[in-house]
Amino acid sequence: MLMLSLAPRPANRVISPPSYLDREAALDSARGVACLLLVAYHAVGATGALGMRVPSDSPYRFVTDALSYVRMPLFTLLSGMVYAMRPVRADDVLGFLRGKASAC
Repeated sequence: MLMLSLAPRPANRVISPPSYLDREAALDSARGVACLLLVAYHAVGATGALGMRVPSDSPYRFVTDALSYVRMPLFTLLSGMVYAMRPVRADDVLGFLRGKASAC
């Protein structure tokens, strides 16, 4: 819960950058929407013979086809935003790669 105070802040207060665990709710929500769009596309299938074998005139196919230009660009945008939150430092490239490998 966000609490706002009108009291003045101390002048020597240091504001630290957000840690990796402090996530933005909007970013996580957009990532969830992107995942749902991708799952819906694969469930419906690229053609009527794939996925759930949805007919070509189905509203499901219309929606997944209409969002075809949104799905992957949205994933690319969100990936860039997530990587920008923890950029690679020149002095710790191996640590960065180890962290990515251990997350798999």
